[in-house]
Amino acid sequence: MKNRMKEKGKTLSEECANYLVEVVGDHLYDLDNTLEKVFLSAGVKGTIELSDLEEISSDIKISTVFDLTDAMAIKTWRKPSEF
Repeated sequence: MKNRMKEKGKTLSEECANYLVEVVGDHLYDLDNTLEKVFLSAGVKGTIELSDLEEISSDIKISTVFDLTDAMAIKTWRKPSEF
């Protein structure tokens, strides 16, 4: 994730990367989409901070809730911590 942001001219701390994995999960597609949101919301800002991620985390968490309900609908059961 840090390299992906670096390619786009942004800096992402280890703390921010860990936060994203905690909130989004470890699915690469979801992480890549979230990184794109982070990149776009940062504008000209060069360093992404935890507060920047917290601003968009409500959107991230909403999609996680929908993932949970979708999984329940198709009976794909996983540990709650995996959502």
